[in-house]
Amino acid sequence: MKSTTVDTPVLSDLVLIGGGHAHVHILKMFGMPPLKSILSSNGIQVTLISSTVLTPYSGMLPGYVAGHYESKDIHLDLRKLCSFSGIRFLHTAAIGIKHNHDEKSGGQGGGGWVACSDDRPNVRYDVLSIDIGSSPSIPTDLSLSLFESSSSSSVNSSSSTTTDTSITAEGGGKLVTPVKPIATFSTRWDHICQRLQQSPAGMYSPNRPFVLVVVGGGAGGIELALSVQYTLQHILKEKKNKNCENNNNSSSNSSSNNNNNN
Repeated sequence: MKSTTVDTPVLSDLVLIGGGHAHVHILKMFGMPPLKSILSSNGIQVTLISSTVLTPYSGMLPGYVAGHYESKDIHLDLRKLCSFSGIRFLHTAAIGIKHNHDEKSGGQGGGGWVACSDDRPNVRYDVLSIDIGSSPSIPTDLSLSLFESSSSSSVNSSSSTTTDTSITAEGGGKLVTPVKPIATFSTRWDHICQRLQQSPAGMYSPNRPFVLVVVGGGAGGIELALSVQYTLQHILKEKKNKNCENNNNSSSNSSSNNNNNN
């Protein structure tokens, strides 16, 4: 006689908002024994709500800035991770949380609902965990006078902000580029590198260097500063070699023309 397996009905909902590092670790553990069987046998449904499918791993950011990794190398696929762990994945943004105050438990229980940006029905939770990362608050009245007297063309920050003084947009907030959220930092970093690559020949020299300031002396700030220095020095070296090559070609062409005229 064949035995049949009866699925345990859903008895409680654990909802995770955000694909931060802590949640990524939890998602992996939920797909491995013994947690996977514990969740299933106890009727616990786990749901991840995230506005992004690909989440960056900040520990690899310095390596990306240094050019050792490509953007795809430092991102984790949350959809695939949830599929591995048997977890429901909702690709949407959480825009509101409502707690159901249960008078019988003194207002400490009862769970609640999460409202999402795509107008889907509210997501029920018994236990809620939030891991959405952090982003610095950029003051909109940042004074440009702090940088106008400087000969630098770019000021970058790691732990808090990156300021690009060559951009003449109105409003200090537009002149400040935060490293976080990391998900959009790669685009901002590419812009800084492109500006340096496309700068006129001779624009930067030992007397007028390309200055980049990192604000924040933590481990992440130090690693990022060293990676940034490595990449920018490489770009400047390539520009110098290319300029020398162009000058040599120009000199050769000039000499050849003079010989032909003679």
